[in-house]
Amino acid sequence: MYEVLSTKAFVNTTSGDFSRAVRMEGANSVQVEFTVYSVSGTPTTTTLEVQESNDLENWTTYPSTSYSGTNTVSTSVGCTSFRASSISSQYVRLRWKVSANTAVVGAGINTALL
Repeated sequence: MYEVLSTKAFVNTTSGDFSRAVRMEGANSVQVEFTVYSVSGTPTTTTLEVQESNDLENWTTYPSTSYSGTNTVSTSVGCTSFRASSISSQYVRLRWKVSANTAVVGAGINTALL
């Protein structure tokens, strides 16, 4: 099931930001696509991480070594996608953060049983 998590979210370096939680509903893999529309200053690296939880309170970042594809955009603007598989939790969310300055980010997630 595909869900849009952000159309144009403002992200700053001091806090980053989180998407709302997505229920996995029996799925064990996610495909994430994201676009960095603009940044204030360069160079800026924008990173998206998948976090998982069973209770919506205690979140764990999905191991970065398990991503298929790239979960960063290293230029001023751009788009990319990545997959995270073997997820055993009931919920996932995205955390986006920038290495410097600020960014405007859009993201969507597709859950699937693989």
